[in-house]
Amino acid sequence: MTQGKVKDAKGQSEASVEEGCQKLKKTVDDLEDQLLPPLDIIVPLVKNAIPGAGKIVMTLSNKVLNMPMSGLLHTFLIDLFPLYLFYYSSYSVLSAMAKGMAVTDVKKKCDAGEDYCPAGTKYAAEFKSSLCLKAAIEAELWNNNADRTDPVNCLLADKVDNPPPLPEAEANSTSVMAVFNMGAFAVCLMVWLAVLGLFFYYNNFAAKVRDGRYFKNSFLMRRTRLYRYLCGFLGLCIGASVAFIVAALAMTGEWEVLRDVFPAMVAAAITVKPILKPKKPKFDYSELHDVGLQRGSFFTTNASFASSFGDALMQARRGYHDKLKEMLENPDGCWEEILAKCAEQHESDSKVLVVGSQLAHKVPKIMGALDSLETKQPDTGKK
Repeated sequence: MTQGKVKDAKGQSEASVEEGCQKLKKTVDDLEDQLLPPLDIIVPLVKNAIPGAGKIVMTLSNKVLNMPMSGLLHTFLIDLFPLYLFYYSSYSVLSAMAKGMAVTDVKKKCDAGEDYCPAGTKYAAEFKSSLCLKAAIEAELWNNNADRTDPVNCLLADKVDNPPPLPEAEANSTSVMAVFNMGAFAVCLMVWLAVLGLFFYYNNFAAKVRDGRYFKNSFLMRRTRLYRYLCGFLGLCIGASVAFIVAALAMTGEWEVLRDVFPAMVAAAITVKPILKPKKPKFDYSELHDVGLQRGSFFTTNASFASSFGDALMQARRGYHDKLKEMLENPDGCWEEILAKCAEQHESDSKVLVVGSQLAHKVPKIMGALDSLETKQPDTGKK
């Protein structure tokens, strides 16, 4: 009786462990091809909210993957998406800063008792001031002299409906915010044009996302001097802008504006990271130009697919080659050759790193030995 209970408990535990392993495997498989933010949040929500939405999305994704020119579409929409988010975040930083400084300016002037806010001054309703501020800040950031006005006018009830234009002397000058906004737009536009230009230089116009040549060239493009110089210049501009913002807030003492600007600054820092520091693949994919790849979704970045493909290569080196076969369109007869080429390049790169690290560790010892020999040399001078 007791032995039967033990066997039943053992069977139940084994079944539970097997079920848990299956769920864990399914979770890992779902995470292998990471979607691009914010699609990694939107797509699961749509799948759970709408029955059959996952099947529709996968069908649409497969159709787009097999389309001619899908590589160009993927570069324009997916690989350059962080650049779009970065500029939007930068624009939000400048817009929030201009709005916060306008509100702070009104408070200071009114608290000082100047003629700007005489007794009985009425402030505009929030919905009116919000619309007026949005239009005024947009005109200022794009240096639109015809629609520019002092953002402070949008907070006063007697001026919000028809805010007076800026004086001619101020209207003809370019504001600092406009310089920063148009500068950020110009640099982002240069990076955008460089990526598209390099795409046409390295790829065929009708390249597909599943072509190994497109996948390989997506990493070669980001190793070119043009891309690195432009990204370095973008990084310098970001550093100078942050320094200017901190200095301006320190000089004016309007540190409360930082509370409104900080979330957009964090978003800009997060979105610019994949632009300034692209993810380095685990293997060298320079031999994949004639290989067809089986990509799971159109909405995954090349860096995310490279991470999954690198994991599949590492598993294949250990004898588990099923995952590598699943990621190739024609796995029969070519997966071993692909593994050999990528592994050979990976091992050569690893040997270079190992030798370099060993030399780096031995240099101090060699220098110390030379110093000790110099100190131990006998004095050969004649007395």
